[in-house]
Amino acid sequence: MLTLPIKGLWFHKIKTGTKLEEYREIKPYYTSRFNTVFGDKPDEPKWIRLRQGYSAQSPQMFIKCTLSKGYGKQEW
Repeated sequence: MLTLPIKGLWFHKIKTGTKLEEYREIKPYYTSRFNTVFGDKPDEPKWIRLRQGYSAQSPQMFIKCTLSKGYGKQEW
């Protein structure tokens, strides 16, 4: 399962439904991980784990999401 660490502010916003998207730079590191999970079906929802920070004891949530390429919101 893909685990994405995120900062506390963004974790809280996603948890409360204020933020409905998470962004990652298009770099080989994330491209390989997203390809492992989504393969050639980025529109097919998959479960991933969002973790507030890097510690195994950090709060986490499981979300079902799709993958798309584009530009993030500048204000975020």
